[in-house]
Amino acid sequence: MRCPLMSEFEAALNDFLLGGVHRFLSAFEVFHFYLSIR
Repeated sequence: MRCPLMSEFEAALNDFLLGGVHRFLSAFEVFHFYLSIR
């Protein structure tokens, strides 16, 4: 059986990575939009 602390850590890391990807994508979309209206 795995250590509960480890799975807690993995869940937090997963959330962090997904949040980071989401932020990166939205920033990229805004940047692309900005370039297209110039």
